[in-house]
Amino acid sequence: MAVRYVTKPVELDNADVVILPGSKNTLEDIDWLKKNGIADAIIYFAEHGGRVIGICGGFQMLGKAVKDLYGVESTLKEIKGLGLLDMETILELEKKTYQVKAQIPSSPPLAKRGRGDCLVKGYEIHMGETTGREQPFSIITDRNGASVSIEDGGVSRDGKVWGTYIHGIFDNDEFRTGFLNSIRDEKGFKNQCPVLFQIKRCEEIKKMAEIIHESIDMKKIYEIIGVECSVR
Repeated sequence: MAVRYVTKPVELDNADVVILPGSKNTLEDIDWLKKNGIADAIIYFAEHGGRVIGICGGFQMLGKAVKDLYGVESTLKEIKGLGLLDMETILELEKKTYQVKAQIPSSPPLAKRGRGDCLVKGYEIHMGETTGREQPFSIITDRNGASVSIEDGGVSRDGKVWGTYIHGIFDNDEFRTGFLNSIRDEKGFKNQCPVLFQIKRCEEIKKMAEIIHESIDMKKIYEIIGVECSVR
């Protein structure tokens, strides 16, 4: 499996999953998707059984409408969303920022895990309040260390379209592996064991640091900024 960024509808051909990430300007980004034809391509993809995921602003785009009555992000007051989830978002004046823990039920999008609820952690940072008729994607059980029980996100009836306000959802090894293996099942591919994300990330950061250290004259940089430092 590979990840690619798309800027044209044709680039969605042969995709297994479409992910709409977060956005600093949800309404303007929906408008951009519509003007260049990607919005219609995503809707067509979903209507023909494709999986579509939205994270934070991307989740808001999946609904029927996004309203910015206070001009928080845009001069646009309202715009129709992709309409893939029966939900609507209103942007509020206060930004919500939380470290969170949540439970994801063992139903779509993880129906094939054959296990109980999946526990995940991540963070919220958004100004939108989203409501609607879809079943929640997860139940947030902890916000900044306080015990809560708050519905998050939404999932279509067939589990093919879902969205969440939880950033970092795919950093959770069990969830990510279960989700990807459900796609492998559909395509007849062999399931794979989890890749430990935190360990893998540290390894890659270390590699990058070593390349920088070997490629840059750090002694010269310290001289330029007037800092005395021994360089090995």
